[in-house]
Amino acid sequence: MKAVKYLYKYIFKGHDRAVIAITADNSSLTVNDSVTDKIKNCIHCRYISAMEAVWRIFHFLLHDRHPAVQSLRVHLEHQRSVIFQDGQAEAVIAKGEPQTTLTEFFHTNSTDPAARQFLYHEFPEHYSWNTTAKRWSRRKRASCTIGRMYTIHPNQGDLYYLRLLLLHVRGPTTFSELRTVGGHRCETFKDACLRLNLLEDDAEWRECLRDAVECRMPFQLRLLFVCILLFCEPADPLSLFQQFATDMAEDFMYTQAANVQNKVLLTIERLLTAQGRSLSDFNLPVPVQESSSTDEVCDDQQDAGAADYLAVSEPLLNDDQRQIYDRICHAVDNNTGGIYFLDAPGGTGKTFLLNCLLARVRHRKDVALAVASSGIAATLLKLGRTAHSRFKLPIPCHENSTCNITPRSASAELICSTKLIVWDEAPMSHRFMFDAVSRTLCDIMTNDRPFGGVVTLLAGDFRQILPVVRLGRRADIVDAVLTRSTLWKEVILLKLHRNMRVEKYGRDADQVSELRHHADWLLQLGDGRLPHVQPDGETSSYRLICVYQLYTS
Repeated sequence: MKAVKYLYKYIFKGHDRAVIAITADNSSLTVNDSVTDKIKNCIHCRYISAMEAVWRIFHFLLHDRHPAVQSLRVHLEHQRSVIFQDGQAEAVIAKGEPQTTLTEFFHTNSTDPAARQFLYHEFPEHYSWNTTAKRWSRRKRASCTIGRMYTIHPNQGDLYYLRLLLLHVRGPTTFSELRTVGGHRCETFKDACLRLNLLEDDAEWRECLRDAVECRMPFQLRLLFVCILLFCEPADPLSLFQQFATDMAEDFMYTQAANVQNKVLLTIERLLTAQGRSLSDFNLPVPVQESSSTDEVCDDQQDAGAADYLAVSEPLLNDDQRQIYDRICHAVDNNTGGIYFLDAPGGTGKTFLLNCLLARVRHRKDVALAVASSGIAATLLKLGRTAHSRFKLPIPCHENSTCNITPRSASAELICSTKLIVWDEAPMSHRFMFDAVSRTLCDIMTNDRPFGGVVTLLAGDFRQILPVVRLGRRADIVDAVLTRSTLWKEVILLKLHRNMRVEKYGRDADQVSELRHHADWLLQLGDGRLPHVQPDGETSSYRLICVYQLYTS
């Protein structure tokens, strides 16, 4: 195998390269390594040896493939792909379902008894596929053709189990016969795989849940069960649920006596919906929706410790923070809407202020969404998530993009109940993201005001990281910044000036003064106000990409 890997590596490694030196003096070909600028002297060109040149001149083949590979279609019954031009749909429907390698594999098995000894992927070795006539023909001589079925992920459901059966069952003549095991016709291909012992059992996941039952709360068991569904691919999710349904419903038994299992299913459905999946994807029962579905959607945004956090933290706000805190709270209480941008250099207590605002809103049983442009920044906010995860932003995000949130989804219900949106590290995000979120919220809230009339607090520091534009120049980066968005004219600027980090970590007055001087120097650097000494001795302002000046001017 190592020899094969080396051959493939050698073929696809690209053209040969050589290092040469070009000097002015033809009599000397020595190169002084100490003064050689390899970047400046690099010439990006191709080197072709004499043998390769002759090979190309005579047009000899540079590569070949052996053995031949025959692609094999895998599809469910009556679910074949059809390609047609615009306006030809009726003509294609009139022709009926097209023949595929799979349907003709069944037909050949029914008419040729000798074909039933081969598996689906072994078929091309003994039969050739006629692409024109759409049928298999027995080969007159042996062939090394390899059959390859497309890769199918387990989350594709029955399609995945159909492919698994085709790898182990010989000579089926129909889809129904393929899922018949020992004379018993199974309802699904997955059931047939279970009867043939082609799937691993769920003993590992049962043991995991059994251990968790001993020391974990019911809501933690439900979360663990959802994680197993999403990432562990259990063979029989229904049986797993039925075994531990009582343990996952213990907390609901104290609040209601009826429909406890339905309540568990509703909770699991909500957790799966947040990840873009549903109970039906795992063949689990679909629960009956209750009238208080909106309240249940907002349950995961309730912070039990908000009151305690607010009681401890709110008195610690300084004058700058208190002024901004009161202004945002007034906007939330009066539902006036608006977009605010909090300009907060490092050390001014931005995260502390944001968490106080989130706790204040959640303390009143209202919904406050905390998002950030990066995952690390999101972890610093209570119940924080990335903007892409919360608003389902598309990747890449274009000028006219919208979020993948439908008006009747659980995410839409949560947004309709939202009083405050906090978006940290906003200067790192492309302006198209804010436009997409605002456009989506306006549609969901049926409100033409920015962000659907929800009070939105953007926070960050333009002196730090700007949006990353792939292969972008300075003009492209500046054009991607939030200040270039049409929403910026609606933004109300708020600023934090007092550096709390300097005051907290300074051991004495001298160190505090030194740290404050360094903090001021960083602000001057970010604002582009540092003096720059010219070669003639004069000083001038050193200008870098400073988007901060775009909104301070």
